[in-house]
Amino acid sequence: MLVLNRRQGECIIIDGDIEIRVLEAYAGKAKIGIKAPEKVSIHREEVYQRMQGEQKLFESLQERCSTQVDEPVIPDAHLAYLTAQKARQQYVEEFRRGIL
Repeated sequence: MLVLNRRQGECIIIDGDIEIRVLEAYAGKAKIGIKAPEKVSIHREEVYQRMQGEQKLFESLQERCSTQVDEPVIPDAHLAYLTAQKARQQYVEEFRRGIL
């Protein structure tokens, strides 16, 4: 890691087309300005890390959704409804046949 000292108003040039300028320096903090080509993405570290986590989650979900399933997956609530419907139909049939 290259460590440089800069005063307010001074700048650093990276690769000839990225400029980092110290706009203000106060109370142990520095306000910087960055000029870079549009193709260069610039993010604060915490934002970048969150974006990486979201990208991994998205890829994981995409992978799970593209997996072939041999049988249809039925949500539990719908499965309970279908089971109750089947039990009701069976009860009605047995009642009609005089079993009950």
